[in-house]
This record gives sequence, structure tokens and C-alpha cells, in this order.
Amino acid sequence: MRWGITVTRRGLNRYQDRSLDFFLQRHVETGDTFHHGCCLGVDSELHRKLRGLSFDVVIIGHPPSNTSQVDEGVLGDCDKVRKPLPYLERNWKIVQACRKLLVVPGEFTEQRRSGTWATYRYSIKQKKPHHVFLPDGRVLMELTDE
Repeated sequence: MRWGITVTRRGLNRYQDRSLDFFLQRHVETGDTFHHGCCLGVDSELHRKLRGLSFDVVIIGHPPSNTSQVDEGVLGDCDKVRKPLPYLERNWKIVQACRKLLVVPGEFTEQRRSGTWATYRYSIKQKKPHHVFLPDGRVLMELTDE
């Protein structure tokens, strides 16, 4: 499976952390591919969770062209790295590269001027199934008309 990740920079709270651990153990398999944005916050935390799994996955980094939020350690640990692009363009590439998207927002409701929520909206337009990990730990699985 090819997974994409769009996340908040704030970091995981304990509820999202537990939900993601449970999800990864149940839904990820050896050889799955993950595309993420290489930034500080949840990108870094999820990257480390993926490397900590008891089986191997492939991680493809999509760094932004603005390097102020890039986690250099995570970037250097990716199996492959794509060309740096502006944030929204980079996020679109992550959606285009994946089959399912993991959305980890910092809020319960859609926000304007949020890269995470803009990527979520783009995934809907692209008819990509996605899982939204809300701040209280609930996971909304949204399917499309694929």
C-alpha cells in the first residue's frame, strides 16, 4: 500500500499517539510505502514510529523548499527524497503519490489557511480514501467513489 501523510506541526497529543500506534500495527504491512513532508512535528514523530515497526517499510521524503521547518535527521533517514517544492505543491505531490492518506490535524474542524486541511480537501477532490486522526483520538475513515 502507498500511504501519504499530512500533519500538524504541533506534534501528536497522547490520544492521537495511541490511535496512530493502534492503526499502524493493524493496517501497515512489510513493504508498504509512506510519503511525508520531512518537517518537525508529526512528520518526525510518525517517521520514527514507522522505523520502530517490527517490519520494514519504505519512506519517501517530500521536503518543502522553505527549509526552516525541515527535520534534517528525518530527511537524512528517508529511503528516497523528492525534489524540494513549495509547501502546497509538495502536499499535492504527496496526495498524488499515495493510495490512502493519513490526516493528523491539530483541530477538530476544517480550517482555512491550514496546509493539513488544504491537503485533506485536495485528497477529497482526488478521490483518495483517507483516515483523519482527530485530537481526541477518534479516527474518521472516509472512503471515496473509487
